[in-house]
Amino acid sequence: YPIPVADACASCHVDRHVFPASARRWIRCADCHAEGAWTPSAYGGARHAQSSFPLDGAHAAVPCVACHRDPEQGHDRFTLGLGAQTCATCHAADDPHADRYVGLSCEACHATDAFEDVAFDHATVAGQTCTTCHAPDDPHADQFEGRDCSACHATEEFAIGVFDHSATRFPLDGAHDDGPCAGCHLTTGSGDQALVRYRPLGMQCADCHRSEK
Repeated sequence: YPIPVADACASCHVDRHVFPASARRWIRCADCHAEGAWTPSAYGGARHAQSSFPLDGAHAAVPCVACHRDPEQGHDRFTLGLGAQTCATCHAADDPHADRYVGLSCEACHATDAFEDVAFDHATVAGQTCTTCHAPDDPHADQFEGRDCSACHATEEFAIGVFDHSATRFPLDGAHDDGPCAGCHLTTGSGDQALVRYRPLGMQCADCHRSEK
């Protein structure tokens, strides 16, 4: 019987990795695998920490194939060169923001511990306006065009804490001071078209109290 040539791993084993062309010459099977068993690989978290992409937070618990599977080569092929190492490289399909935050880094709001934990410092986007990010959240339509959002809202939350009506053209006094906001600022429309009317509003008694005559 002919004796097979077996002077390298590839003589018998199909290489299921996709390497960058520049790396093929210095990556050897024995750098990660032993003859006793292919798995587990000797390339673990400690060696990943020495790479250009150290694993931290939830990344440390992600299976290798979740990032290194090559969809163009099939599910049994693994790429070791990911190219750009940005959040979108792996998480583009998980992005719920569409194109709202183009130009801002994911790290401005999210950490690798969990996507749900959002810690955002508005100081990191100095020079921007509220509408740069929040235009789709504006429920006021064009009622306050040209006005600064900070006149009513704080960066901690959209909900208005205390509004100083005395600074407006209609200071509240008497029974007006105890009336609910919705008593004068009615909601028009419904669903996505719902709009609370703040301005312009008439300031004559009859504008609100017609039914009480």
